[in-house]
Amino acid sequence: PPLDLPAEVEARRWDRFGRRAVVVVLREDERLRQAARCGFATAEAEVPSFRAPAAFRAHVTLGRVRTGAAPPARGAMARWPLPTAVAIGRPTLFRVRPSPRQDGDRYEAIAHQR
Repeated sequence: PPLDLPAEVEARRWDRFGRRAVVVVLREDERLRQAARCGFATAEAEVPSFRAPAAFRAHVTLGRVRTGAAPPARGAMARWPLPTAVAIGRPTLFRVRPSPRQDGDRYEAIAHQR
């Protein structure tokens, strides 16, 4: 279904999610939260093995650290330049396929909002 998304969202800080994902954390926004709930509900109805995350964390993943490499320290990340806002474009739904060789997950675009 069409999603009511803001044109842009304030960037709060750099962070790591887990050991490998480098992200920009975004200001919480009810429209982003509602879009996530809609996506989770659709996935739960169509994919029996889908499990929604325990909590929604508005963010943009900008990269992943290679397996075995040291992730950036949070103190160092705090000194990186931070954009004032992140533009929100048309969302794309991705399917994540874990790599059997442990060389990084594969992301497949499966749906685009027009």
